[in-house]
Amino acid sequence: MLAQLFDRLRDYTGRNPARSMVISFLAVIFMGATALTFPAASKGEPVPFLTALFTATSATCVTGLTVVDIAQTYSLFGQLVILFLIQVGGLGIITFSTFFISIVAGNIGLHSREVIQESFSQRPIGNVLHLLYIIFGATFLIEGIGAAMLFVYYHQDLQWPVLKSVYHAVFHSISAFCNAGFSLYSDSLQGFQNNWFFNLTIVGLIFFGSIGFVVFYDLWRYFLARYRGEPQHLAFHTRLVIKATLLLIALGTLFFFFFESGNTLKGHTLYDKIIISLFQAVTPRTAGFNTVDIAALTPVTLCMLLLLMFIGGSPGSTAGGIKTTTAAVIAALFWARLKDDPAVNLQRRRVDEAILSKAISIFLFSTVTIGLFTLLLLDSEFGGMSHLQTRGSFLDILFESVSAFCTVGLSTGITPHLSQSGQVWIILLMFLGRLGPLTVALAVARGRKKRYTYATEKFLVG
Repeated sequence: MLAQLFDRLRDYTGRNPARSMVISFLAVIFMGATALTFPAASKGEPVPFLTALFTATSATCVTGLTVVDIAQTYSLFGQLVILFLIQVGGLGIITFSTFFISIVAGNIGLHSREVIQESFSQRPIGNVLHLLYIIFGATFLIEGIGAAMLFVYYHQDLQWPVLKSVYHAVFHSISAFCNAGFSLYSDSLQGFQNNWFFNLTIVGLIFFGSIGFVVFYDLWRYFLARYRGEPQHLAFHTRLVIKATLLLIALGTLFFFFFESGNTLKGHTLYDKIIISLFQAVTPRTAGFNTVDIAALTPVTLCMLLLLMFIGGSPGSTAGGIKTTTAAVIAALFWARLKDDPAVNLQRRRVDEAILSKAISIFLFSTVTIGLFTLLLLDSEFGGMSHLQTRGSFLDILFESVSAFCTVGLSTGITPHLSQSGQVWIILLMFLGRLGPLTVALAVARGRKKRYTYATEKFLVG
């Protein structure tokens, strides 16, 4: 009976790689939630299943939103479960399992190749197994370097014991690289606000985790070819991702510094203001750590963070959002239409119509999804209350919705106070945001193509 069930499940997922990603994420989330309800996972009474499900979803979807303080609520075992979910969710369940299968078997199946291809690149990859080793090699290398640097800070500067320093260093290194935003401290990273070494280490981990594994692969090939003296150029995708990422970080730092100089940055030295501004420009894309109280920020700064969260990281990375390349295409489309140019160009190249169509679809799906769940949250949290009673709460709810969907983890502080139905909406938002609305749509689609087209019609718009 059980064997037949697995056979049917394999046949169902085998026809659509997107279904494999959806089902694998669901399976890991529910297994993680079950583990977090064990008495051994909590420091006190076992947490309710909804709380465990919220935490497991947030960890697997590398978001960072929590309804409880994980440092005070979960035991070492519970925190290790969360860390495992972060690592597996950041790399992707299929990718993670395929890597270890390839080590034992020496090869991977066609279905796994299709899933990895769909997860990390839209272009054909010649050697998928090679890409897989690059992904895991880069991941463990960067996380290891980050953990070593954090260990030095914890052990030498703070003079923490060795085991405590190792644990905190490894936990925050993995959480930062996977853009998860989970912290072992109740105030996130506000206690390390002015330490440049700690801040730049976390910023570096977030940056490398958000640029995408295909970029790692391309950079590795580029520098290897240069070392051998062979001609090699960076791919168009790599150059676009790096430029867009650096531009967003620079603008985010500048705007945060300008808008918060008279608020949360008041009283800090110029050097500290720059460090704090840089950190808060990087973390919305989409790490979720914070070194300032998000609720204390000005409304204009919160709106700026909303935009950075919505854009997120880059395709094929551990980050969420609509992605930097999608934002670049939408911006190029807007600029082309302003100039009445029928062609949409980026970096002296014309954007393919298929890519343009997909970028618009992702943008619309994301906008509509966030808008719909914002309405649902407003109803679940403030249903029956007047605007006078809830003045200022709309921005909090919108911020929470964008943070959940874009798997960021930043919050103005309303997460622990959400109703049970509100928690369910956030769980669904995090799940949709990690996999992407288009992936979920492909997972449930029948895959039938229309054999006809309708007649073209012209009408007035605008």
